[in-house]
Amino acid sequence: MWAFYYYRYVMLDSVDGTYGGPTNDGKNGTGMVGMVMRGEADIGVGPFTVTAARETVVDFLTPFQEEGVGIIMKTKDQKNDRMFRMFLPFQSTSWIATGVSIVITGIILFVISRCSPYTNDADKPIYKNFWLAFGAFFGQLGGDSTHTSASGRIILGIWWMCTILILELYTANLAAYLTIPPAKSPIKNLEQLAASSDYKPLVKTGSNLDFLFRRAKGGLYKQIQEKMDQMPVITTTEAGYELVGTGKYAYMTDVSQLTYKVLKGCHDLLVAEETFNKAGLSFIVRTNAEFKTAFNLQ
Repeated sequence: MWAFYYYRYVMLDSVDGTYGGPTNDGKNGTGMVGMVMRGEADIGVGPFTVTAARETVVDFLTPFQEEGVGIIMKTKDQKNDRMFRMFLPFQSTSWIATGVSIVITGIILFVISRCSPYTNDADKPIYKNFWLAFGAFFGQLGGDSTHTSASGRIILGIWWMCTILILELYTANLAAYLTIPPAKSPIKNLEQLAASSDYKPLVKTGSNLDFLFRRAKGGLYKQIQEKMDQMPVITTTEAGYELVGTGKYAYMTDVSQLTYKVLKGCHDLLVAEETFNKAGLSFIVRTNAEFKTAFNLQ
């Protein structure tokens, strides 16, 4: 803007460190909104969410971006699960099915050894047949442990080919899990946050979200407001991230800021899948400011 109009400017900080909004009576405002409304500042520079409440006391320039609100939280601590990571490639039902298959194969081999007239394994106890099926699962075939009958060897051959497929699938999935550790979002949307007992909602004090939740009369936003009663006062995004790091809070702000934070290397933080309250972002000026049209043209 300065390059087009060559005006001089002085940078001011928010009087209370917040973006602010109108008071309940609509006659004054807090934060930067109040400063612009009272004429203490000409332009409020920042990602102000365009809302009907703010438009009653200030004017918005043409929105420069449309943004939704995201939720960021600390991922579940997986340190205690590392010793069991070897079981992650398969679901529990797959592991149970594999164990049952070993038992069934052992029983079939035992029945064949007792019923087939072309075998010398009639006296082989059942536990050795189970051990044979278990050993075949890990590729330990050969020696005196194999069946002497053709039917028994066919069963072992079929079982062995099945184990090769299972082990190849397991190896591929395990490599993927070790390369990219799975991260599961504890909370997917605002509804789950309202119902969660593990995370407390957190927003920047004096922000649009703060006004949105605290003025809610009912519904989902009212549930969030009730959980925010004991929320600590924070005026910076970094303060919100510090509280999120404790694992007790879920911080809400523009989703692009949260995504950037995670991409910078904060792998212990995770952004919820769904966003809410999508709205335009803009700068603010005094109501009917004479330079509003000129700024909108640029």
